[in-house]
Amino acid sequence: MISIIIPVYNYAHFLMDAFCSVVYEHFDTEFIIVNDGSTDNTEEIINNIARPFNFPEKRIMCISLGKNYGVSYARNKGIMESKGEYITFLDADDMRFPGSIVTQKKFLDENKNIDVVWGKALEIRGNIRYYEACQKMRKLRVHPSEVNPQTVMYRRTVFERFGGWYTGLKSGEDKEMSMRLGIHPESPFKHVKAKKLDSPIAFYRKHPEEKHKKRKADPVWYKETKKIQKRRLKQLRAEGITRVNTVFPI
Repeated sequence: MISIIIPVYNYAHFLMDAFCSVVYEHFDTEFIIVNDGSTDNTEEIINNIARPFNFPEKRIMCISLGKNYGVSYARNKGIMESKGEYITFLDADDMRFPGSIVTQKKFLDENKNIDVVWGKALEIRGNIRYYEACQKMRKLRVHPSEVNPQTVMYRRTVFERFGGWYTGLKSGEDKEMSMRLGIHPESPFKHVKAKKLDSPIAFYRKHPEEKHKKRKADPVWYKETKKIQKRRLKQLRAEGITRVNTVFPI
């Protein structure tokens, strides 16, 4: 089984497109939508999603956290409730590339020595819908991030060995994860065996409401985030990976 975990905070208007980009991808799939304390009509959209698509070969779980804990906490909650051998994450304002789930599952099935597989993210802008993104995909630029979290598929054993997402960061948590596992080019660790596919895996949406963009524009927040990341890397170098310092042992 593949577990697709979708955290959402006040992105009700994007959520349906995110879900539609993965719902028909593979039959043996579960979807875990985590409402991270949204104050818009996210709950209504989640209910509309669950009703028509909740058929036997797919499992849809909807979790409401009650208040906003942050994306790392929401993803970790999804992991705890998941059953899949393979786990991947999709933020509610982004979308998956057609066929990408099957491509990555097939790769992991055929390469038992690989723990993590990821690929490219193509940039989309504004309120573009899923079918429009698919039509324009040959003209889209590749997002420059080293490891975009929307493109990564993990074996479940990765989280059992190295823990979940670091809740000490409100943003930049994806870099902490890829550094800790050793899949980021700047990481001093080589804890997992990983492979980057030379193919598009996800659509990364650039838009005015983008939370990471707003935070990064704040110089105080940006400086503090860099400080936390530096301190975190120093801790992992000194202590190694333990069930305590990975924050979220499962």
